[in-house]
Amino acid sequence: MSSLILFLGFFTFYLFGTSPTLYGGDCGELIAGAHVLGIPHAPGYPLYVILGKFGSTIIPFGNVAFRVNGFSAVISSFLVLSVFWLFRRLLKEEKASFLSSFILGLTPLFTDQARGAEVFNLNLLFIVGILLSLAKGRKEPQREFGFKWVLLGIFFWGLGFGNHHTILFLAPVMAWELWRSRTGGARFYFWTVAFFLLGFSIYIFLPIRAHINPPVNFGNPDTWDRFWAVITRKEFGSLSLHPAAVAFRDKPLLIWQSIRFGERIFSQLNAAGLILLFIGTLFGFLKKETRTLTLLGFSGFIAFGAGFEIYSNLSPGSSIAQWRLERFLMIPLFCGVGLMAVGLTHIFHRGKWMTALGYLIVVLFFIQGIPGFA
Repeated sequence: MSSLILFLGFFTFYLFGTSPTLYGGDCGELIAGAHVLGIPHAPGYPLYVILGKFGSTIIPFGNVAFRVNGFSAVISSFLVLSVFWLFRRLLKEEKASFLSSFILGLTPLFTDQARGAEVFNLNLLFIVGILLSLAKGRKEPQREFGFKWVLLGIFFWGLGFGNHHTILFLAPVMAWELWRSRTGGARFYFWTVAFFLLGFSIYIFLPIRAHINPPVNFGNPDTWDRFWAVITRKEFGSLSLHPAAVAFRDKPLLIWQSIRFGERIFSQLNAAGLILLFIGTLFGFLKKETRTLTLLGFSGFIAFGAGFEIYSNLSPGSSIAQWRLERFLMIPLFCGVGLMAVGLTHIFHRGKWMTALGYLIVVLFFIQGIPGFA
C-alpha cells in the first residue's frame, strides 16, 4: 500500500506541474534528440534518447515537448518508489524509509528535474537500481545465485553510462561487491566484463544514427575518431565539467566552494532535514543494521557533494556556473536523505517519546516550507 501511495501520489503531483513546452538547461536539445532519435551534445546520451522516444510514444496526449517532459514524471515517480524500497531493504524500517523517500521527492531540485526533460533523475534511478541489485545479491543464501544479482548490477552500471557518465562514481562500490562475490577462475572475470560491455554497448546507437544524419547530430560520430571524441567529451575536456571552469585553485576558492555546497544543501533540506542528517551520521555507524546505508550516504555525500563541488572548479560567485552545478546535486541530495532515513530509524527505535520527536522534526521540515511546491 505504501508503494502504491508513493508512486501514484508523486506521479500525479509531477504530471500536473509538468512543463508544457521547452524547459531550461538542456531540455530543448534532449526533447529534439528524443523526437528524431538524434545525438545531443557529448557524450550523446543514447539511453536517454531511446527511452525519451519510447516515453513520448506511450504518452497519448500533448505535444512532443510535453510528452518527453511527462516521461520524466514517470521516471521520477518510480525513482521515489525505488528509493523507498532500497531504504526499507537496508534499514528494515518502514516508517523512516517512507518519510525519507517522501521528503526526497518533494525537494525543490528533485521536483524541478521531474517536470522537464533531463538526465539526472534517470541517472539516480540507475544508481538506486544497482544498489538494490547488490543488496538483493547479499541476501541470497546460494552464493552462485547471489552473484547473478551482482551481474545484473554490473549490466545496469554499463547501461547507465549511456545516460550520464557520473555513474562512474559507483566504481568503488562495484569493485567491493565484485571482490566479495568472486567465485574464482576465468569464468568469473569473463561474465563480469561481458555484462558490463553488454550494457555499455548502448553507445553503438551513436554511429548507427550518425550515418542516417538526423537533424540533431552533435559531433557526427560516424567515424571512430569522431565517435571517440563524443563519448569522451573531447570538446569539453574529458575530465572537465565545463569550459568555463575557473583556471586556478587556491585555499580561499576551496573554502568558498565548500560554503556554497553547504548553502545549496540547506536550500534543499532546510534546518530540520539537516538535524536528521546529523543524527544519522553521528549514530549510524554504531549499529550493524544502519551501517551500510550510513557508509554509502556519508561517503557519497562527501565525495560527490563537497568533493565534486571542488573538482568542478566553477566559480562560486557566478550564478550561471552555480546553476550548472545544481543539477549535479542529485546524488549528494539522495545520499543526504539516506542519512536522514538512518537518523529517523535511530529515533524511532528509542521509544515513544523519541518517536514523537522524530515526527515533530519531520513536521518542522514541512512548516519551514514544502519545497516541492515552491
